[in-house]
Amino acid sequence: MDNNMHNKERNFIARNTAKSFFATIHIAGDYAQAKNLCRHWVMQGACVQIAPCIYVYTGGVEDGMTVRLMQYPRFQRQEHEILSMAVELGKYLAQEMCQISFSIETPYNTTYYQAEGYEKRS
Repeated sequence: MDNNMHNKERNFIARNTAKSFFATIHIAGDYAQAKNLCRHWVMQGACVQIAPCIYVYTGGVEDGMTVRLMQYPRFQRQEHEILSMAVELGKYLAQEMCQISFSIETPYNTTYYQAEGYEKRS
């Protein structure tokens, strides 16, 4: 087999375009655990981007991650579907990683979700 076959120049053609939309989950917790949880969750037919980050805030620092669902032109969804999927995934991640809160950012607004019965100090 010719190994150079994989390195030959390719011509990429734009096949489809969609209006951009994303929903990004911001959550603290263990990145490796979240990656495995996302791998399980996407088996329903989804794709997410996950990236580790560090949250620095008044009075503390926490490791965490962002988990983004985006409009994918090949398999388009309505914006409300993408947001609904992000809320479902955010709740799943928070429950499984023992977190009491997370936020979801879209191009329009950011919503903070908190488990009932837990009050965070500001």
